[in-house]
Amino acid sequence: MKNITLFVSIFFLVGWTQQDDLQFQKGNQKMQLELETGKRYLKWGEKTKIKIKFENIDPQKLTYSAPGIRILRNEITNSSSTLEITPEKSIISNDTLKIFVSGREENDSIWFHKFKILIKN
Repeated sequence: MKNITLFVSIFFLVGWTQQDDLQFQKGNQKMQLELETGKRYLKWGEKTKIKIKFENIDPQKLTYSAPGIRILRNEITNSSSTLEITPEKSIISNDTLKIFVSGREENDSIWFHKFKILIKN
């Protein structure tokens, strides 16, 4: 009986705390990815803009990394940045694009987050 109670408790705790793959929140800081297509996935070989909206984050202290990604410098504001990607099978080895984001806090501590976006045919 104890094992069942423990399993159910862990199941609900993990399910309750999981975040959306297109969102990140740390304290009062928040980031959300929005694909221009309105979908939650990319398509192989199709160019897509990804808008990253953020709250309480200094865009000048962010870095982005992903295979084949391009930062559109003319579309950076105080509340969002825009990236562009054309997922190619020759560059990405599986069906998930991983966008790595890092930021620097006021106290110079650094945080990292990995966004995962599914790629379909």
